[in-house]
Amino acid sequence: MIETVTVHRRGARVRRAVAIEPGASEVKLAGLPLALDDHSVRAFVEGAGVRAVDVRVGVEVPPEDPALAPPRDEELRAAARAVALARAEVDRVGKAQARLDALVVRPRPRPRRGEKPAEVPSDARAKLARLRSAEAERLATELAARKADLRAAERKHAELADRARRATTARNAREHELKKHAIVRLEGRADGAKLFFEYAVPGACWSPSYTVSLEGGGRARLAMRAVVAQRTGEDWKGAKLVLSTADPQAWTELPELAKLRIGRAQPAKPKRAWREPPEGASALYADYDRAFGEAAPPPPPASSTLEEVTPMNQLDALAELAESPPAGGSPMRAAPAPMRVAQAAMPRKAGAAGALLGAATAVALAPAALVAGALRARSEGYAGPPQSPAEEPAGPPSFDLDVEAMSYGRLRMFGPDSSRRGELAAIAAAEVYAEGLAISIDVAVAIRVAIERAEVSAALPPGHVAPAPPDAFDYAYAADVAADVPSDGAFHVVPVVAWEVPAKLRHVAVPREASDVFRLVELECPDAALLAGPADVYEKNGAEYTYLLTGRVAPTPPKARVDLGLGVEQAIKVARNVTFTEESTGLLGGGLALVHDVAIDLRNNLRRDAEIEVRERVPIKREDDDTVEIVIGAVEPAWKEWHQEDSLAGGRVWTLVLGAGAEKSLKARWTVRIAGKHQLVGGNRRES
Repeated sequence: MIETVTVHRRGARVRRAVAIEPGASEVKLAGLPLALDDHSVRAFVEGAGVRAVDVRVGVEVPPEDPALAPPRDEELRAAARAVALARAEVDRVGKAQARLDALVVRPRPRPRRGEKPAEVPSDARAKLARLRSAEAERLATELAARKADLRAAERKHAELADRARRATTARNAREHELKKHAIVRLEGRADGAKLFFEYAVPGACWSPSYTVSLEGGGRARLAMRAVVAQRTGEDWKGAKLVLSTADPQAWTELPELAKLRIGRAQPAKPKRAWREPPEGASALYADYDRAFGEAAPPPPPASSTLEEVTPMNQLDALAELAESPPAGGSPMRAAPAPMRVAQAAMPRKAGAAGALLGAATAVALAPAALVAGALRARSEGYAGPPQSPAEEPAGPPSFDLDVEAMSYGRLRMFGPDSSRRGELAAIAAAEVYAEGLAISIDVAVAIRVAIERAEVSAALPPGHVAPAPPDAFDYAYAADVAADVPSDGAFHVVPVVAWEVPAKLRHVAVPREASDVFRLVELECPDAALLAGPADVYEKNGAEYTYLLTGRVAPTPPKARVDLGLGVEQAIKVARNVTFTEESTGLLGGGLALVHDVAIDLRNNLRRDAEIEVRERVPIKREDDDTVEIVIGAVEPAWKEWHQEDSLAGGRVWTLVLGAGAEKSLKARWTVRIAGKHQLVGGNRRES
């Protein structure tokens, strides 16, 4: 059963919960998506006395279930042929009716004057009429039957097509449809324990949206929704979704805090990355060599000018590098060679005992060699704690290991007749999958095709954007209720979470630019970040909600303010009038004073008080311009400076509460003083 699904920006992580039967030593989970990432598999047990010690992922063809069998291609083709044949029968009967209707007895022409009228064959006409009537009745009955057959055939074809369209996880796998399975080996007594199994799959995405319901009384209900699409290969039924803005493939590493020591500088002791292989394992082949002869020696190197490389001198070279890092403190970087060295350094073994010893040797080498290297794989540029200005310390060696190096389940040992007997080599994952399958299918191609098909190609709904962390921090939103998301690649609306937040309704007017007054609702952001997305705004009127409009929520951090525009408020009127005068200044009239008197009249025709914010802008000058002087005169009532963005300067704002049916006048004066020989760009009288 799918318990939780964490949907990332691209891809998802699925968590299943399985009850362990008492006394079970292993648990098999079948029907997993073929696009599952094997390296992402995690398993752990909740309960005392038992733990998961091994997980193996394989490929299988699930058995057919007759109760859930979707239509086969042959059934669909047969149903389509039945529809075509029934439609052809209807057309045939219709054409027969048309031919019967055309079979009529034309009246004979009237005889000429003086000619004897022709005899009328009344018996023949009566027989023809009876024949036409009987044939018309037969054709009508047959046509009704053929139309009923056509409707039945179309209904059956539609049902089969609908079953084929709806069949996703519930459908039976046909011969070419593969699924993955996982076998978890347990250790201990599993009485009442529960196994949790996690894995990552591609082919999932989501985008947020919101609904805002204005409840009145200074409160609003802010609900977050999400459109989720997935084509992972399995339906998510009754799963609790967690929507995350994180990238599941991003590498994040915690910083390593350097130790600060007071006293004489001491070089850091490097960490060893490899252990010597166990000695004496070659004795396992003594009996085999005495009975069947020794194996052929390995072939010589291709070129005699190159230094011969043996398993032991490779290991010695690596150990030497690990003990003495290169000068300058630059970390050693080894390619995927450590795995090859670990394989080549294995002594040759034969028989079951040799295989067990080889596997044990590989696991013994892993904790010190592979694990230590993997932990340091991403630490490029690490040079250890600083010791002194004159000396650069040498950091521990760093190995760039591939994730394939940790796949112990794919290690295979060469046979005793091989020149590389006793060596462990990692085979391809597709070869492991195909070991237990009796089908002639290229498993690697099937997995690649499944991953390509998992990509969601549907475009996001209008107004939606892909989620992104607004402030470089990733967020996760847990849905309050479980949801069903089918694996069809289409977007489905899923409710996520709802908050009760304070809401404040206010009005904004910019009469210098327009004579409209706009309504805004100010919401206090909950203790969660809001991502960019559309927001449907509703207003409560009694027991019903009225849709107002669809706005847009900008990326907002927690506990911040969200402003949503609600359109124009027609009941509040605003008018702006400017009076301009030009006066001479100075003793000899060498200067000009451009006086602007601004009057803004407001009227509230609502039945309630309205908080109105009136924005204005005064002229500004360049900082290095000494020939222009701007003097702010009387302002009634007082205003405040207002800064919306860096590109807007000189902003001022009035904030007032206007009662129902009340009027208010706002007045301001500013004077621009310039030299008499100068003029303002665009004319001295720039306000009208």
